Amino acid sequence: MLQGQAHGKGFVDGEKGADWQVQRAAAEYLYSHFPGLEDKLSIDDYLEERAREQDRMFKEVPPMRGAVELVQGLGHLPELFSHFHPTCILTADSPEVAPGRGKPKPDIFLAAANKLGRDVGTADSCSPEQAAERGRGLVFEDARLGVEAGVAAGMNGVWTGRFVH
Repeated sequence: MLQGQAHGKGFVDGEKGADWQVQRAAAEYLYSHFPGLEDKLSIDDYLEERAREQDRMFKEVPPMRGAVELVQGLGHLPELFSHFHPTCILTADSPEVAPGRGKPKPDIFLAAANKLGRDVGTADSCSPEQAAERGRGLVFEDARLGVEAGVAAGMNGVWTGRFVH
C-alpha cells in the first residue's frame, strides 16, 4: 500500500478518511470543467501538491486583525482555554460533519458542542433540554454564513466582521 501525507497526518491509500473523499469529489468537479487537465496533472498529484502548499502557506498566514488581542483579553479565563484541545477542533471536512452539511447548516457547531461534551442533539433531532443547552452556546464568526449556521444551531452568534489589511 502507498503511504503519504495529508495536512501533516499520515494516510494509507484507501484509508484517507472522509475529509479526503470530500476534497477528491471537489477536485473531480473542478477537473470536469477543464478537459485534458488530468493528462497533465493527476487528481491525486493535485491533491497532494495542494495539501503541501496549504501546509506551507498556513504557517505564513498572520492572525486575523484583532484575534491576538481577543485571545489575550480573555487570558484571565484559563478554564475557557482548557476547551481548545486539538481533538475539539473541527472543520467542514471533519468526519463528524456529513458531506454537504457545511455552513449555513448547523452541523459543524452541533458537532463542536458534542465534542465539548454538551448534549445538543443533532440537526434533525433536538429535545427541549437539548435546545436549552444549545442556547448556552456562543459562536464567533467572521462570515454571514457562519453566523447563520450558529443561529440555525440554536446558539448565540457574534459577527466579528472581516478586516482587510
